[in-house]
Amino acid sequence: MPNRAFLPLLFLFGGLALPATALADLAGGFEQEFSRFADTSQQQFSQFSEANEKAFARDFIDQWQRFNEALSDPLPSLPKPRLQPGLQRAKQTESSPVAGSAPSATSRHPRVSGGFYGHPLLHLTLLDLPTLPGLQPNNLLQFREQALRSDGFIELIHLLGFMRQRIHADNYATILLARQLCGNHFATPNSATACAWILGQSQGLDVRVGLRQGQLLLLTPSEQEWYEQPYFEVDNLRLYIVNRENYLHLQGETYLQSGRHADATGTTRISLSSSFIPAQRVLHTSHRFGVPLQLDEDFVAYLHQLPLLQVRDYLNDKQPDYLLKQLQNWQELEQKRPAMDRFKSLLTHLQHWPYQIDQEQFGREKPLTLSESVFFPYTDCEDRVYALAALNQSFIHLDMAALRYPNHLSAAVKYEGNWLEADPTYVGASLGMRQPAYLGMDPEWLY
Repeated sequence: MPNRAFLPLLFLFGGLALPATALADLAGGFEQEFSRFADTSQQQFSQFSEANEKAFARDFIDQWQRFNEALSDPLPSLPKPRLQPGLQRAKQTESSPVAGSAPSATSRHPRVSGGFYGHPLLHLTLLDLPTLPGLQPNNLLQFREQALRSDGFIELIHLLGFMRQRIHADNYATILLARQLCGNHFATPNSATACAWILGQSQGLDVRVGLRQGQLLLLTPSEQEWYEQPYFEVDNLRLYIVNRENYLHLQGETYLQSGRHADATGTTRISLSSSFIPAQRVLHTSHRFGVPLQLDEDFVAYLHQLPLLQVRDYLNDKQPDYLLKQLQNWQELEQKRPAMDRFKSLLTHLQHWPYQIDQEQFGREKPLTLSESVFFPYTDCEDRVYALAALNQSFIHLDMAALRYPNHLSAAVKYEGNWLEADPTYVGASLGMRQPAYLGMDPEWLY
């Protein structure tokens, strides 16, 4: 499964950079013709770039450079998230009113407006929020400066911190949460994106903005590889586009603000199954392991928003506590047996799960974590390997690896110093057996 990333022309503050274009499986004649065309185009581009460099620098590049320099100004020092943002001030105002004084915006009771995958969000009545005057770098700087001077926006920062703490959100969940909050308080997509950019900074996250065909993009670097997701290579980092739904239908060049923020603490890491505590509101009961398991549908909805990752990330995915506690009942039935006997029993159990490829069940490639494999009716080969790895890691603790063949994923387990194939898709196969289609092949080993 190759990783394809579409990289448009990048306008960085040193000048105009043309990304390389990967060509594969072209016939020899066409490849030579294309090479001649590319050489000619590169010469023409160099002449054009040299002739227009000064004029270009006076326009957008010069503004974006000043924009990056201005971002070195630190964000205001904020206290820890309040236990109930907005509610404390409202209670104090009501208990000791001042005659003749007008009630402030935060003196009203907040109301619940929508939610973040089952978690209710407080919708605060916020006044004096900034207005995004335009999309040029100086407009974004103006919006940022106004936001950090606005009491209403500072209250929004407190609300994000409170929600992040309450649901134990990791970096990526926090970025998505910031987008959700900003969408509740800003009417236009560009204003909401600019808002999420500032809110992400307030949490010490490295979030950045770009501009393409009149729409702002929200970007973050990731230490994990997001499968087939658009990204830009800047400062030896891959900046992935969070709001890719806005990006994919646009055309033309992309302008990037690529300077590092003074408060950025590092790159984003996605914790697939344990990004936040489920709301435990809308529950689905599964008996896939012979014991009743209750799964939160809103939690699975969140998992659908995660970008696809590489096999190693799924193999080492930490499982959510609320699911592991329920699986303890299944484990208690097995714990008196030797570890290898439990592994064999689990392997046989997985081989009899209902099978369906992702294209049939979802219409697209969708690897499933253990939470999703228990929730959805069907699994395919990689889903079963990930479920085997998750349960082995949590309860059995044997050395295990994934074996990647063309269009197939299997597994192997180490037993008495030897590696034995353990294919959870090959129905009836015991340890050491390989599907006939892959006999004689050397798989890629992944841990």
